[in-house]
Amino acid sequence: MRRAHAAAFLFLLWLTAAAQAAESRIALRVPEWTGADRDEVVTAGVPLTKGTLPEAAQCRLLDERGKEAPFVGTALARWPDGSVKWLLLDFRARVGAGKTANFTLECGTSASAK
Repeated sequence: MRRAHAAAFLFLLWLTAAAQAAESRIALRVPEWTGADRDEVVTAGVPLTKGTLPEAAQCRLLDERGKEAPFVGTALARWPDGSVKWLLLDFRARVGAGKTANFTLECGTSASAK
């Protein structure tokens, strides 16, 4: 009986960890240090943990207001399980002089469904 309870607990723990790995929110900050307003294309590499992102298309980028921002995402490297290890992002950022623009990259199955 104890063994069955332990197995059930480990299965639930694995299930929770798998669900958390399948969904990620990554904060991206774009600071402006030179004192000039900017409207630039930003290129950034984002490392991801194994199993987080099956395909680059399962992401969305949100601006500070929570509005989807257009971007191009390319898988640069993959883990042995086929999930994305490094994601290259290209997106446009408007940043005021001396300020920081904040974005959120949402990765996972629900991000692509929204």
